[in-house]
Amino acid sequence: MNVTLIHVGDFKEKYFVDAAAEYEKRLGGFCNYRDVTIKESRLDNSPTDAQIKAALASEAERIAAAIPKKAVVFALCIEG
Repeated sequence: MNVTLIHVGDFKEKYFVDAAAEYEKRLGGFCNYRDVTIKESRLDNSPTDAQIKAALASEAERIAAAIPKKAVVFALCIEG
């Protein structure tokens, strides 16, 4: 089995880094674990709604491209 953790941008908070390391430690013995970082879209200091929508759409496309074929997807965020 293959498990891929896909996330946008580098983990900035220590608890996210620790959580990803814990996933890798626990799952590594049972499957092929891979951590994929998607490049974060950069915005100006005061972005418009259209710029925010475009950035989110761009990130969504990069996430979709990183999902392996025949994958079962689980969103690990409140917004899903």
